[in-house]
Amino acid sequence: MDGMGSTMVEVQLEVIPQADSDAAELEELALELRALLLDLGVEGAELVSGGTAPQGAKSLLGIFTGGIVVTAAGTSLRGLLSLAETWVKSRPVRSVKATVNGHSIEVNSASRDDIRRVLARWEAAASQPQIQVPAEAIAAPEATETPASASQS
Repeated sequence: MDGMGSTMVEVQLEVIPQADSDAAELEELALELRALLLDLGVEGAELVSGGTAPQGAKSLLGIFTGGIVVTAAGTSLRGLLSLAETWVKSRPVRSVKATVNGHSIEVNSASRDDIRRVLARWEAAASQPQIQVPAEAIAAPEATETPASASQS
């Protein structure tokens, strides 16, 4: 077992299309990759859209960005990268960019050594405690009187 144990990790995947791909093709490819990720047994895989599609557009998701946010156990990251590497080689895409805690790798141009190095960075980053501030600890800014409103009194 690797150093990440069963800690859940969020992985941002970005499908990088060929130059001549359109939005509908990109969305179809990402839906296919998402289905394979779910078959792999990840906890979750959600497509990321960047807004609302224009009326009459083919996209089901709005303006699709090519992104998939994957929630997976740390122990499944090697399998996730292996799946992405195999998938890229048989699809009309340039690569899949995977990012965990700010550390990224483009699967397709990456060597086995590159993949090993980024996995080590992901493991190290995931083992660092995450600081979470409770919402009630963040004070709302107090209303202050502006000089313009003060002079109107």
